[in-house]
Amino acid sequence: MNESPEVVLICTSPKAGSGQRRDLVPKLAHALTDRGLEVRSTSSIDQLAADAKSLTAAGRLKGVVAAGGDGTLSLVVSRLPAESPVMPLPLGTENLMARYLGHRPSVEDAVDTMMRQRTVVMDAALADERLFLIMCSCGFDAEVVRRLHTTRSGHIWKLSYLAPVLRSMIGYHFPSLRLIDRESDEPPKPARWAFVFNVPRYAVGLPIAAWADGTDGWLDSVTFDKGSVCRGLHYLAHIFRRSHHKLDGTVIGRSRRFTIEPTDPGATIPYQLDGDYAGNLPVEIAIQPSRVTMLLPQNCPVEFKTDTGGHHPTNAQPSREPSARQLT
Repeated sequence: MNESPEVVLICTSPKAGSGQRRDLVPKLAHALTDRGLEVRSTSSIDQLAADAKSLTAAGRLKGVVAAGGDGTLSLVVSRLPAESPVMPLPLGTENLMARYLGHRPSVEDAVDTMMRQRTVVMDAALADERLFLIMCSCGFDAEVVRRLHTTRSGHIWKLSYLAPVLRSMIGYHFPSLRLIDRESDEPPKPARWAFVFNVPRYAVGLPIAAWADGTDGWLDSVTFDKGSVCRGLHYLAHIFRRSHHKLDGTVIGRSRRFTIEPTDPGATIPYQLDGDYAGNLPVEIAIQPSRVTMLLPQNCPVEFKTDTGGHHPTNAQPSREPSARQLT
């Protein structure tokens, strides 16, 4: 009697992807089936979680494919045990995590990655009770995301951001906020922009926290203290030159727990997680060490300090302060 085949679960987002990219899902399923695997596709996160639990218990889960954007990937990870291998199939707009790890919208590459089973164990973070993998930001950019997502009806194109950006430039007034390091006694400084990173990625490749490491057990923060569109352009120019950390009023931090709150309790300040609007401040953020097992493509551009099995090889504690070399 033949053993039951290993299973690949594919979770799709109804809103992510368009045109030829949407056709990648059935093509990938067919290609994996040709490799002798059983493939189950669903757009129900509850069904995915139930299947992953039962297949893991039976020792039959080969891996999980998150077919969509960064929001889809974070949602999938939030419902899986840490040991379940996850692979993004990038169908979204930015696909920050997929690009960071080197995944492409290619059936051939996805099949090779799934069969190769090269993994790395990465951290995640919780914003209140919501898991994210990449970053949290508060202020102007989150207001843009809020305006976009409250009117979203389908796939987001890069040009979809134009109207929300223009409306935010007119209507956002940059209220003051505080980013509080819960592991430090140092009082927080008022800010108008706040960013907390797990991995060093942001929209359009902005290197806001290029020193962040998604396997080190820490979250990295950046705040700017001036609030206006002109100041935002000033910060943007320095970010592109990787000199923003030298500016007066820029605060660089590293912690396992942050609180971000309005300076004025009555102010409404939005925040976003991995490119999705998540609500208004205050928010509690905490690292979730070794929370997800990510499948890596053969040509992954990141050099992780892990062994081939995806486990941290050492318990050495990294410094709470980024080094000068990391900052530049």
